[in-house]
Amino acid sequence: MSAGSTDQLSDRDLHALVSALGRGEQPRVAVHTAHGEVPAGTKGVLVDHDPDADLPCTVRITRNGSEQDVRLPTTVLTVVPRGRADVIARTAATDPDATGPASAPTRPTSDAASGADPTSDADPASDAATGAGPASDAATGAGPAGAAGRADSAGVGEAARAGGASASDGESEAAPARRGRPAKAAAKKAARGSAGDVVITVTVAGDGATVEASHGSRKLVKPTPLPVTAGHAVARAIDIESITGAVETVIDEHRSAKQAEAEALRARLAELERELAGYPGADDAEPAGEPEPAAAS
Repeated sequence: MSAGSTDQLSDRDLHALVSALGRGEQPRVAVHTAHGEVPAGTKGVLVDHDPDADLPCTVRITRNGSEQDVRLPTTVLTVVPRGRADVIARTAATDPDATGPASAPTRPTSDAASGADPTSDADPASDAATGAGPASDAATGAGPAGAAGRADSAGVGEAARAGGASASDGESEAAPARRGRPAKAAAKKAARGSAGDVVITVTVAGDGATVEASHGSRKLVKPTPLPVTAGHAVARAIDIESITGAVETVIDEHRSAKQAEAEALRARLAELERELAGYPGADDAEPAGEPEPAAAS
């Protein structure tokens, strides 16, 4: 897939992106086809890839001024054009398998090796059989063609060794820069809290409290009920007057409602006791004991 294309990721692109993740980088990608609530043209960084998941790619995008992690299929993503060549080049430099097997060196043609003139009318088989002619000279190295061939081969060998040495020096100079990129990416990742913060939410109602927690995009604890005293204790531990006052107001209102409900039940019980006293045989029945007052919540 050529640079600047908006087609889906090729196998080479995906391999380069996964390799970049393994080096601690977060390569930039773009959504070329809308998926769910993510419109086409959205750009972000790839932060995770799970090949076993239905939506294997986790992409961090910025929406409404805040960062969000969304799961997307590879078929709607493409490498950001200005980053494609860089990602693939770095992957090729660190992973030889990404570029495929090296092509075999081109073997010289029989005419070039022998120094024979391709337009000659002489029969090569006849010359080879008799040991005469340019082919024989080239084979034995006795003729001028053999000497020229040896000189050319020596020149090519020297050039290849010089080129190999230059490439090795270039890789040695580029290696420190490549080793520095993961550290820089990790520092940038930590600076913007890419690992995700732990968020604990405590909700206090009149008859109890709930707590839930999450770490980044992962849910740690689903809403779990707590006694109202636990919510009150959390508010007092925070020691912020506005929070403590609001929590205590909610608890007091609920306590007052419970007390009013208890008073109504006591009055109803006393009324029923009076009605029972009017029935025959009420003197033989054991009087009901006084109900215990309801404990204040």
